[in-house]
Amino acid sequence: MKKVSSKEAIYKIALILPYWGSFPNYFTLWEYSASKNKDIDFLIFTDSPRKSQYKNIIYIQYQFQEIRNKIENEIGFTPALTNPYKIVDYKPLYGCIFNEYLNDYSHWGYCDSDVIFGDLNSFLTNEKLNLYDRIYQHGHLCIYKNNNDINYRWKTEHNLVSYNYKEVFKVKGVKMFDERGGMWDIWKENQYSQYLNEKEFADILPTKYDFTTNWNKECPMFFHYESGHLYECDKKGNNKKEFAYLHLQKRKMEIQISNYDSFYIKPNLFCNAIDANPTIVTKEKTIHPNKLKRIIHACLNFDEIRFHTKVAFRRFIMYIKGENRHIKYELY
Repeated sequence: MKKVSSKEAIYKIALILPYWGSFPNYFTLWEYSASKNKDIDFLIFTDSPRKSQYKNIIYIQYQFQEIRNKIENEIGFTPALTNPYKIVDYKPLYGCIFNEYLNDYSHWGYCDSDVIFGDLNSFLTNEKLNLYDRIYQHGHLCIYKNNNDINYRWKTEHNLVSYNYKEVFKVKGVKMFDERGGMWDIWKENQYSQYLNEKEFADILPTKYDFTTNWNKECPMFFHYESGHLYECDKKGNNKKEFAYLHLQKRKMEIQISNYDSFYIKPNLFCNAIDANPTIVTKEKTIHPNKLKRIIHACLNFDEIRFHTKVAFRRFIMYIKGENRHIKYELY
């Protein structure tokens, strides 16, 4: 195969989204924003009888048991995959279990359904796609080069701080293996190439009513979607910084939109006017379930106790042997 420069190369990305059950009430906005990224195909594996209006959004009828069987064939043992939410731990396997759908793509990745995309091409440049094995690192959007070596890096077992796949796939609880529960440290331990820039997208914190992020916890944010681009805007609707996408994790959103090509996004509301307000304003301070309840549940759950005991024992043995002590583990 002739070697080409990053400027000459033509890259093709497939973003994979398995989804079972009812889509978010604003999923038509997800579809519209995805459709504007015409150089990216969105492959949605679902049991919902949904048809696409757009060429780059492809619905593939798929039952939950089918993906469970695919995963079992790939990992060689029965996965503790009893509900669709647990699928987040298996996202890094998509390049393997869906490989027959990815032959025509140079890159593959995964995304979430609670996202509004901007102009991804402005951020996923040829230079980045050529240079890095992975772009971004979160479950709501992460992109990998499509080759056998990279597609199987989830099988790395040598890991002191986070979990390995054998541990995670044998427990029912979600361990965020696609992020800080596994892949983040696999990439860091082995110094694989990756492009990280948390400020290119807005990952909205679910613990406050106002739109804030980890890198902007104090100043409330507003957004304007306009002709395939996503901008942060001020209270008057004036565009400021452009973003790759907006992640509205665990948000219940109201829709007051007549024009999909230009609208504003405020806490709990999609609207055509910046001064619009939700019909019902619910300023919840905490959207996540009570943390103490989660801790108590984990302490009383035998599956969780066994999991953490095994992980702690493995880490202790590795630490005694002096393995990986040279690595400074800090959040990115």
